[in-house]
Amino acid sequence: MAKKASTKFTAAVAQAICDGIEAGYTKAMVAKKVNIPTDMITRWLRLGRQGHEDFRDFTIEYDASQGVAVQNMVDQVIEHSKKDWRAAAWLLERRYDQFKLKARTSEKAQKRLDELAIKKAEAEIVQINAKTNEAKRAPMAEAGILDALASGEDPVAEN
Repeated sequence: MAKKASTKFTAAVAQAICDGIEAGYTKAMVAKKVNIPTDMITRWLRLGRQGHEDFRDFTIEYDASQGVAVQNMVDQVIEHSKKDWRAAAWLLERRYDQFKLKARTSEKAQKRLDELAIKKAEAEIVQINAKTNEAKRAPMAEAGILDALASGEDPVAEN
């Protein structure tokens, strides 16, 4: 028989939640580990933020645990960057706007790139429709299709 989820807030449950968060686990993973619904943690945090005395210290500890988890993960990325520059690049792109790819593209240039992407997609649709219509008008035998695919040629291109 499955163990029923406990919704009782205790110091031990609160500590287990904070330990899990500090270790880098998600709220859902921690909730499953302590056998409570995820929304129960969310409710306790909301009550703590609203000043409910029973949950205020838990909320402070939970937030501190999240800070430690983030710091530990950043430390790991920094450590990896000593061996692989991509780890540092990854961190820079996410932390500083000037390193974000989008930040390197002006708004005007980005708008033009978006317009060109739309035109390209529209042209591809026209091409696919034309090939489909041509294939419908002049069906090929199965052997012809297989030969065309094997050779890499366009089976409906005009010669």
